[in-house]
Amino acid sequence: MRSSGCCGSARSRQAQSGALKRKAERFKKMAYATKHGLRITRLLPAPPQEVFAAWTDPDCARHWMAPGSMTVAELEMDPRPGGCFRLVMRGERGDIAHIGEYREVDPPRRLVFTWKSPATQGRETVVTVEFHERGDATELILTHEELLDEQTADGHRQGWTSIAEKLALYIASHPRIA
Repeated sequence: MRSSGCCGSARSRQAQSGALKRKAERFKKMAYATKHGLRITRLLPAPPQEVFAAWTDPDCARHWMAPGSMTVAELEMDPRPGGCFRLVMRGERGDIAHIGEYREVDPPRRLVFTWKSPATQGRETVVTVEFHERGDATELILTHEELLDEQTADGHRQGWTSIAEKLALYIASHPRIA
């Protein structure tokens, strides 16, 4: 049997070229659709170990992991790489389910997880939470990437900012979480 070599036949090259063009077009659409994101920073009055524990312990997170007047109706967490979470936020207009999978769990430095909800139109987005020691406090940096558009990013920015404020209040009123 004869090998067509690394370049293959002209017909094969044309088929590959068409496939590559289709892939490139899909990538352009994906890059456009996922270029939006946000970053918030907050100084929290506790060491990184305690702040990290507040993010990975469902008994703690249920007190603050919903923006504004919303509450946590349900929360299941398995904070390990490949583990999943399910968060149901309850508000005046009903329940909103959020699901995701932990990609990276590096105590007490970093969490990376996917985030899907009706606000992301069921699309998978990525949240990275970093915990930096600043004396006896923690600088929390939350980055949410791959959001559909600027309006979606603005809505999530408001939500995460409110959640970070509730987390700060929770930590201040619950010393020694870890």
